[in-house]
Amino acid sequence: MKREVEKHFSNILNSFLLLSPIIDLFTSISIKTLSMSFTFGAIIRILFLLFVIYTVLFIYKEKKALWYYCLFFIYAIL
Repeated sequence: MKREVEKHFSNILNSFLLLSPIIDLFTSISIKTLSMSFTFGAIIRILFLLFVIYTVLFIYKEKKALWYYCLFFIYAIL
């Protein structure tokens, strides 16, 4: 499975980026019609974020990239 994820990671990332406007459309429709605060788009984005974190930390295992992500995370929190 790890090799498959490595091989197809850029395709998965590109697919997510191409589907983002459609996800935003569903999110805005659900906010306007259903008055929901936690939407389909938020769930999809959280799941994708967890997938990317898992891929970077456990599949690629590059220590240098890990430091950059940690510093970015700390910067984002502050």
